[in-house]
Amino acid sequence: MPSAAPKALLLLLAPLLLCGCGKSPAGKDSNKSQQGGGSQTAPTAKAARGKPFQNTLGMKFVSVPGTDALFGIWETRVRDFKAYVDSLGDADWSRTGYLQRLDHPIGNVSWHDAVAFCRWLTLRERKLGLIGAGDRYRLPTDREWSTAAGPDKYPWGNKWPNLDDWKKLPGHAALDGDNTAPVGSHAPNKFGLHDLGGNVFEWCQDWYVRGMNSPDARIENKRLEDDGDGVKYKALRGASWIFRDPITLQLSYRACNLPESRNGLYGFRCVLVIEAD
Repeated sequence: MPSAAPKALLLLLAPLLLCGCGKSPAGKDSNKSQQGGGSQTAPTAKAARGKPFQNTLGMKFVSVPGTDALFGIWETRVRDFKAYVDSLGDADWSRTGYLQRLDHPIGNVSWHDAVAFCRWLTLRERKLGLIGAGDRYRLPTDREWSTAAGPDKYPWGNKWPNLDDWKKLPGHAALDGDNTAPVGSHAPNKFGLHDLGGNVFEWCQDWYVRGMNSPDARIENKRLEDDGDGVKYKALRGASWIFRDPITLQLSYRACNLPESRNGLYGFRCVLVIEAD
């Protein structure tokens, strides 16, 4: 498993998915309060146990009942991943088209890339004394993701919308071809988490097994029957809004792909695990 994103990754980080709107649906400058907290003194993660926590990159985390992790309230942003790739010293972000989209979710990352980011962030914040020697950032497990998503069938509730209702739904992309929005543009769920549906698919820790999906989902997408005996594909959650079918947009739906695969709509969300007292 690689410990750092390869140089070729930067060539792949093209604007395959992200909109260049730079504004929220309300027309205000997006995420002025989310621009990062690197110059601020953050509390230690242990002191923030059970309370909202903001790390050195400005990534915000909240506790989710039923899990042992603090969940990132939004998907890992371009600006967060940029800090990681910049630390490798071989980045040329001017070629990626992402510099105007720093608060959109990062896409085109493999499972290995996401894990490498979490490892880098863990070591960075341990060194700064913001997390303990046993604390770590990682991808959420499939079970944790399900708990965080809640019991509803869809991100907006349990009813499939009429065509006229689509634009009213949280996370809905504009009809001009944009596939993501700045993180936090839309209302959070009851735990304070944004975009568990919409924006990018999110890599999870787990290997994919066919039983994760309902029979209806496996009938709709025959590829989901192949799980490589549970040791070939990694699970992804939270379907992108480019899909508009009542199976794929269910919160319970799992996509899957090889851990080295990259796709313009593959991103990730981090969780922070605090060591026991």
